[in-house]
Amino acid sequence: KQEYLLEIYGVSGFASENYEFIGDKYDRILNYHAAHDIGHALQNLNLVKCTAFGVWDERSSDSSMLIGRNFDFYVGDAFAVNKILAFVNPEQGYKFASITWGGMIGVVSGMNEKGLTVTLNSAKSDIPFGACTPVSIIAREILQYASNIEEAMAIASSRKSFVSESFLIGSAEEHKAVVIEKSTDTTLLYDPGMDHIILTNHFQSDYFKSTPLTIENMENETSVYRHERVQELIQAKESFDYTDAAELLRNRKGKGGKDIGQGNEKAVNQLIAHHSIIFKPEQKRFWISTHPYQMGSYICYDLDSIFRYASDVEQEKVIVLNDLKIPSATDYTINDFNLLNIFRYQVDEFKKLIAEGDSIPDEDAVIPLFIMTNPEFYYTYDLIGQYYQGKGDAGNAVKYFKLALSKEVASADERKNIEERIQECSDE
Repeated sequence: KQEYLLEIYGVSGFASENYEFIGDKYDRILNYHAAHDIGHALQNLNLVKCTAFGVWDERSSDSSMLIGRNFDFYVGDAFAVNKILAFVNPEQGYKFASITWGGMIGVVSGMNEKGLTVTLNSAKSDIPFGACTPVSIIAREILQYASNIEEAMAIASSRKSFVSESFLIGSAEEHKAVVIEKSTDTTLLYDPGMDHIILTNHFQSDYFKSTPLTIENMENETSVYRHERVQELIQAKESFDYTDAAELLRNRKGKGGKDIGQGNEKAVNQLIAHHSIIFKPEQKRFWISTHPYQMGSYICYDLDSIFRYASDVEQEKVIVLNDLKIPSATDYTINDFNLLNIFRYQVDEFKKLIAEGDSIPDEDAVIPLFIMTNPEFYYTYDLIGQYYQGKGDAGNAVKYFKLALSKEVASADERKNIEERIQECSDE
């Protein structure tokens, strides 16, 4: 749409001067809007592993609809810290709120004044070879111009995307949530017909779930595991309020409450989220997480109040609902946060050593300390195994690879990679 090109052009005027070697400001900002799509196409780099759910009727403590989602799009910790909450009053269409970042006019999570919500979850997709409409721009158009599921579906169907995507649509008008499943050539509506809905990173409609790409994704990736974990957590509670939704989105355990390590892609909360958000569409309220990830407090906003006060910009007002704030997670301490940061720093150091073929000074002391930072995570042991393999120490390498396999490995592909490394050590 021309209006979005003009808006991107306006935003590009404030882009940094430091990256002219990549392209001019407008071209850069225009192409940045495909970053989410590129992340989908490169899922093997683990950029995108989002989880969402919705409950209503008997599953909701007050019977009204409640939707929660983690936006696990990781391109570095600084990206997870910096977020923008944009309240938009467009010349045409509906007013809306969107959680975004600098230079981004597309939507990945948002709600409009009609109580329609949109969130995005990637699905397995072929590598794109041509340009179409970025999925965040499709989501923006839905949020700006749709008041119900039928209108959202019409907009999604009218646009061609170059990656596959699931759009979780919550509608206050219809008092339910559905998923619009969109591939590069087909758009379908998935309605579970129940009082709750779960969305991870695979298609669920009868048509799509039998396609080779979806089957491959379900067999090899973490999506089905996370879906089953959310189902466990929903079944474990009689009903949900907004604090219960935050508790689910913060959950770091595996199925059955198993400790699978910090940052495991099989967890609902992988401690990488750019943002986590909870919507109550019929009340037009939402809660947005604060750092670190979704473990800080969730701040509540009322969409109607925001736009009611927006015309009086000279008057300083408190626009958050402090009495509805969700406190920081009590089971996540500063020590947990520090250990995770130490672990991730040491992961980077190990990778450098492996790449350069260097040895760890005082490895007998360093390796046990590294294990202590994340002892239940399979990747801790996989990385140590790779270190010893690079040194030609097959015995220790196999020992740690087998320890990795004894933990909850994130995916079938990762398990296969570790097994192949063991075989390589045996062949040496």
